[in-house]
Amino acid sequence: MSCHLAKKCASANNLCHALTRVRPMICIQRYSYAHDIDMNLSGGPVSVLKQKIARGELASDAYQMKVAQTLQRIYQEVHDYKPQQLNLLEKWFGSKRRDAPKGLYIHGAVGGETGSLVINHEWVQLYNELEAIRSACNETYDKASDKASDENKKKEQICLKVIISSGELFNLRDVYKASMVALFAGADFIKTSTGKDTVNATLPMGIVMCRAIKEFERLAGKKMGFKPAGGIKTAQEALQWMVLVKEELGKDWLTRDRFRIGASTLLHDICSEIVKTYEDSKAQFVDVSEEKML
Repeated sequence: MSCHLAKKCASANNLCHALTRVRPMICIQRYSYAHDIDMNLSGGPVSVLKQKIARGELASDAYQMKVAQTLQRIYQEVHDYKPQQLNLLEKWFGSKRRDAPKGLYIHGAVGGETGSLVINHEWVQLYNELEAIRSACNETYDKASDKASDENKKKEQICLKVIISSGELFNLRDVYKASMVALFAGADFIKTSTGKDTVNATLPMGIVMCRAIKEFERLAGKKMGFKPAGGIKTAQEALQWMVLVKEELGKDWLTRDRFRIGASTLLHDICSEIVKTYEDSKAQFVDVSEEKML
């Protein structure tokens, strides 16, 4: 398991800045989390913050210290979490239901709205893990919403996003299996990849995942979300995914509740396209106006 805020930020200053800018999100992974966390944070965010203050790199600030203390609790939960391994018999004859990672409860206490999980490829184990996590997500927000109305409870429900890592699977059949297992276990969204995989989102894999969502809707009567990620850098590529979703799933999926794109560099290209379109239309308007004057 790894915490996005704890593993991506190299200093306590960045950690504090990140927490004030975005809502905390826990990413749960099957594989060892120790190498994911920056080993420079050996003492945790509070230790790093104190070291930077002592070296004069940061000014002492009570608010930053409170933020670092909150992150310290998350860091400790991540550091202490040890996933239970399956033995050979459990692999073939079923696996024991295990509790969801402690990080989920910290995630709920801090106020995050989305939990991300990278799957493994053992189907029974995967289903049991996802089911336990979905249950923990519901329990966390049920407790937080005891005094809230039913409408508010629905709004506060944690969105569970399962990352299929389609590029790491051996074939499209496994992509379909993983998608169906995730959906039946309670995933709100299935995501193509983390964005850091060797092979990111491809259109054929997207088609398979969308067809799994469509089949799940037929069987369960629920419309779940789809999120392509990784390698989507231009507005044209984003349009390709939008067309794919429209053709495979229909217009009902072209909403923020059912279709999202994970691409940090895409926003810049979209902004550039908007500016370019605006400037072109403005220039065309000027040309037409000049012709009328003549």
